[in-house]
Amino acid sequence: MKEEHFTRLKEGFFTAQELAAWFPFFASTSKMLTRLDSEVKRSNGLSLLDFHLMLHLASDSDHRARMSDLAEVTGSDPSTITYRITRLEKHGWVERDRVDEDRRGVFARVTDTGIEKVAAATINHVATVRREFLSKYTPEQLEQIDALFGILATSLGLPPHPHGELVDELEAKL
Repeated sequence: MKEEHFTRLKEGFFTAQELAAWFPFFASTSKMLTRLDSEVKRSNGLSLLDFHLMLHLASDSDHRARMSDLAEVTGSDPSTITYRITRLEKHGWVERDRVDEDRRGVFARVTDTGIEKVAAATINHVATVRREFLSKYTPEQLEQIDALFGILATSLGLPPHPHGELVDELEAKL
């Protein structure tokens, strides 16, 4: 019985090449996300998910998005989004609006105070990402990472660069 279980596990396990690609990605991504979450909490009092939500809202031309779309873009379940948006509302950083065309739909909209908060958090976040991630790679390696994760993002139904317009807008202001 034990031998049969081991044989099935061995047959379904990663190849050496797969494991060599997967494990460093999994371990380093987990560690990086923990570091980014800790840093944004320490410096701005936001969780990484809160920051992601507010950045997504600030990136939209109307500074809003359907709650269901926020769940999809962050990979979170709707109840988590409801909880996080409620928390952000208490701080005055986000408000909810009803969707006129759909009585059940709800928009989350980032407020002017929220935009100021996410702008300050973005400065710290970018510095952390540069220090902890980007500085480890050459420009050529960053292009490779962009290409590889662009494939992954596309296969997951995500745009490779969801905040490109916000970056352009921020660069124009700086």
